[in-house]
Amino acid sequence: MKKIVGNTIELKPLKREDLDIIAPAWDEFMYIPFSDRSKDVFYWGSNNTNSMFNWDALEGKITLCIYKNNSPIGLTIIDVNPEFEFAEFRFSILLPEHRGAGVYSELNILRHKFAYSADTVLRTKCRILHDSAPQQNTVQALYTRVELVETTPPGKTFTHSYITRDEWEAWINHEDQIQKLNSIFEVVDDI
Repeated sequence: MKKIVGNTIELKPLKREDLDIIAPAWDEFMYIPFSDRSKDVFYWGSNNTNSMFNWDALEGKITLCIYKNNSPIGLTIIDVNPEFEFAEFRFSILLPEHRGAGVYSELNILRHKFAYSADTVLRTKCRILHDSAPQQNTVQALYTRVELVETTPPGKTFTHSYITRDEWEAWINHEDQIQKLNSIFEVVDDI
């Protein structure tokens, strides 16, 4: 199995025991808190899609746990679809104590570098939570198109947007982004 390594975080395929730690971060988006049964069902689905993810071709859907200092602090779901030339960042959550501390910004850079490392990805799609300052601050400069505004039953409002590979490359290669451009990004074996 592989992992994505950044400056301060790593993204690794989700393990069942990770959910016990990070489930509270998801509870605010649910009708009811996660139960052991719902964690098992979520892990079962994630594990099935993770096992089919093709790391070499960058194809498929993968649920990655976000680790900082060897501890799980959140998760993100990435769906890479070479047939339609896009990758979608489906959902990301962080434990409250890690929000607003630069983790989401680093995560966003890693996800984009990962997705655009595939020659087949020509655009990325993102769903942005309206009342999340970290998400707004991190992706607002990139994702300016509004494809759809969606309000989920718990009352959370999201904007669906996308950018092209050319827009990403112009943004990341701009002199204002030199630190992000030069930040660590590696895909390595998780030993």
